[in-house]
Amino acid sequence: MKNTRRMLGQWALSLSLALTAIALPVSNAQAQGADGSVPAAFATQLPQGRKLGEGTMRWFGLKLYDAQLWTEKPAAQFNHRNDKHLLELRYDKAFDGVKIAEASREQIEGQGVGNAQLWPVWQKKLTDMIPDVQKDTRLTALYLPGKGLQLYRDGQPHAELNDPELAAAFMGIWLDTRTSEPKLRERLLGLRK
Repeated sequence: MKNTRRMLGQWALSLSLALTAIALPVSNAQAQGADGSVPAAFATQLPQGRKLGEGTMRWFGLKLYDAQLWTEKPAAQFNHRNDKHLLELRYDKAFDGVKIAEASREQIEGQGVGNAQLWPVWQKKLTDMIPDVQKDTRLTALYLPGKGLQLYRDGQPHAELNDPELAAAFMGIWLDTRTSEPKLRERLLGLRK
């Protein structure tokens, strides 16, 4: 049960990357340059952004989502807490946003972040920002160091998380060295094929 929640938490991260409105689907070719440049919709926020890596999240062989990471730093210099970056998840299945938020909390707690006093507030923030997802829903989180993150759903603004500590912990679900999915982290950072 705990492993199931961890996996859901990883989906939640992309979901909890938070925000509203459903846009017309955009093909992957339109969303991202063929050269690995940042998706066009985010070019002004991350003008020198390049894709570091990508990977697929599976749970007992079942594909949950594909993930991609863009930043302006090379992998050797990138620090997920200090550097602006963009993480996108494209879901392969439908998931309930509340379940994703719960799983996200478990993933964050697994990193040793948060405390009993913070969690009631953080859980509400996660639940409020993470939408339900369907097959092919894209959740994109733009991480802004020291400020928080902006969550987009299918390229459209969905939510903002103005809590720097929670935002860094949320992105850590995928990028922290204490992640429950180190192989996916290595792929996102371009350290593993």
